[in-house]
Amino acid sequence: MGHKMRRFLTILMAAMIAVSTSTAIQARPIPDQTTRQLKQRQQDQRRQLKEQQHSMKAEMRQQPTSSRKRFTRDMKTQRRMLKNSQKADRRTVEENQRLARQSHSSSQTVLP
Repeated sequence: MGHKMRRFLTILMAAMIAVSTSTAIQARPIPDQTTRQLKQRQQDQRRQLKEQQHSMKAEMRQQPTSSRKRFTRDMKTQRRMLKNSQKADRRTVEENQRLARQSHSSSQTVLP
């Protein structure tokens, strides 16, 4: 009798864990369309810069060493500027979403 009860409790616990895990996965917030579009656009920008710099590197291999140092510094600066501008864009979008959520929640508040 004890063996059957233990087995039943084990199966019950496994089922409860499976259900709680699946609901936790479903509770994950879904990114909205503006965030997805921003991420896609930023990924495209990074890819374009990488391709551009790759082709420029091939050209610079034939140049004298003194101009290569300046060139590599310029490329690094371009990457840093892109990274900073994308970071600012992400912060702007997040701030706008936060403000929209706040205004939405405050507009639903019922005044007595």
